[in-house]
Amino acid sequence: MNPYLRIVKLNIVDIVYDPRHAGEVIAKACRARSGAPMRATGCCDLGGTVCIPLASAPDDRKAAYYFSVFPDSSEETVVSEMNIRYMSDMLLLGSFRYGDDLWGFWMKEID
Repeated sequence: MNPYLRIVKLNIVDIVYDPRHAGEVIAKACRARSGAPMRATGCCDLGGTVCIPLASAPDDRKAAYYFSVFPDSSEETVVSEMNIRYMSDMLLLGSFRYGDDLWGFWMKEID
């Protein structure tokens, strides 16, 4: 069992206003606990807030986190976007809605 779990809560409006900063907040939270690197494991849409669980990382590799809006929320577009980003070594950790838009929460391991 994983001994460490931290929950980061972000207001959806803050994510939409500055997605780059929101990703940096998650990356910083993953490094904040000395001696125990952490990794985001998903996201949960609670309406106006997104909760992101951070768990102990399996290794010391760092990760960058990104929030981005999908061009539209059709199945074809979402699957295509997931494939394109996967080819760039990005993994979709979760998604949430803001108005009519579907947003993705992505992770990419970095050296």
